[in-house]
Amino acid sequence: MNYNFVQSEDFYFVDKDNARKIILMTIAPHYILARDQIPLQDSDSHMTAIAELYGGENVRVILIKRTDGVYDFDPYRGFVFDPINFRCLDLRKWMDVQQDKNKRHKVVTIEELLGKGISREGTGVDGNPDGSTGHLMEDSALEYFANCKNVKEILIVHIAPEEMHYPIGGNRYRHVVTGEEIVVDPATGWKGILEQRINDAFQGKALSKIVRG
Repeated sequence: MNYNFVQSEDFYFVDKDNARKIILMTIAPHYILARDQIPLQDSDSHMTAIAELYGGENVRVILIKRTDGVYDFDPYRGFVFDPINFRCLDLRKWMDVQQDKNKRHKVVTIEELLGKGISREGTGVDGNPDGSTGHLMEDSALEYFANCKNVKEILIVHIAPEEMHYPIGGNRYRHVVTGEEIVVDPATGWKGILEQRINDAFQGKALSKIVRG
C-alpha cells in the first residue's frame, strides 16, 4: 500500500495523480478553504471539498457517523448514556420514544434535509434535545454538496452498529427504531457487520444516502 505524509504547506502541490497515494487527509487544501470560505471546524465540508477536488465523475462519499441513517428526528432521542457499561441506561424508555414514532429514510435530498420535515436537533447524554443544530451533517456541508459537480451521493454508515440493536435470543438482534432483525456471526461479531456495511457503501449500498435533488 502506498502512502504519503502530507504537511499543510504541501497541499498546494497535491494533484489528482498523487492524491491516490494519500491515506489520510483531515482538512481541504488551504486555497480551497480560502476560495470557498470553509471554516476549519466544519469537518463534513472539508470531506466533501476533498472528494470534489480529487475525485473523478460520480464520486461517492461515505460518511461514518454515530447513526445508521437519516431519520425524521435523532434516533438517539431517549437514549440515556450509562458511563459504566457504555450502553443505554434504560432501553425501554429509548424504545418508547422511538418505536412507531420515528422513521429512517433510504434516500433523502439536500432540500429535504435542510427543510422542515426532518429535525436535525441533536441529543444530549440525558436523552433530551440539547439545542444543537446540524445533526448528522452540517448545513454548510449540505450547501457545499449542493454545488458540487463530481460528488454524486453521500452514504451513511454507523461506526458502532451494535449500539442501535438489542439482543432477542441466540445471535439475533433487533433494531431499536425500525424493529429490523439481524443475525450476527459469532466468529466476526459486530466488527464483521461494520466491515460489511463499509464494503457495501463502496458499492453504493447503505441504509440511508443523501443525494442532490
